[in-house]
Amino acid sequence: PQKTDSFHDYAHQLAAYSDSRGLFREIDYWTEREKQHVERLPRDYAVSSNKLKDTNVIDFELSRQDTEQLLTSVNKAYTTDTNDILLAALGLSLQEWTGYDHLKISMEGHGRESYLDNIDLSRTVGWFTSIYPV
Repeated sequence: PQKTDSFHDYAHQLAAYSDSRGLFREIDYWTEREKQHVERLPRDYAVSSNKLKDTNVIDFELSRQDTEQLLTSVNKAYTTDTNDILLAALGLSLQEWTGYDHLKISMEGHGRESYLDNIDLSRTVGWFTSIYPV
């Protein structure tokens, strides 16, 4: 297949996008969100070591049926994405646990989201990490 756009081309288009009129209209909105005071999540105890050996892991698996519903039908009522459903569940769980109704959550993406026009990264090697607030 044909070569796709380079990381260099992507970086230039991303820089141009960051200077776009549309993003400048959003500055006040996002600045206000960042200024909002949000309580820290409660801690069960003080942490004296920040090493992998001192951590715990909690995991679970959805059943095949629950996974299929999550990926295909749960989001149809509000025309949402699976991430929206998972974020809503996280927000409700954190609110139930903490009592807080405002939280700061950042999402990490692969950086290949479709906000740039006229660029094809489908065969470009790399992970172009993007982090954004929700």
